[in-house]
Amino acid sequence: MIQKLAIYGYEALDGSRSIAQLGAWITRGVVEQLTSRRAAWTERRSLYRDNRRLVPVPGKVHLSQLSNRVAEATVVVQTEVRSTAIAIRLEFLHQRWRATDLTVL
Repeated sequence: MIQKLAIYGYEALDGSRSIAQLGAWITRGVVEQLTSRRAAWTERRSLYRDNRRLVPVPGKVHLSQLSNRVAEATVVVQTEVRSTAIAIRLEFLHQRWRATDLTVL
């Protein structure tokens, strides 16, 4: 699940996936964060005229459970041109695990 969430987060920023598709797994704060970061990524890609479709491949998940209801994970996602680290904070909210923070570095 964590690898898929990392890939979906990367694809949402890249523009190849709708942020709404992550709705069940993320909180409203993460939606707002991804929306603003996506605008910056889109602007950068248009400035450099970079229209490549990068296919991300997830690496190993490093998971730390801070308590019964909080966990943090990192995943390194690799594409043809670069590797990107993704940090995720998960909290057990409303009877399910949800990402309360998803940062693509």
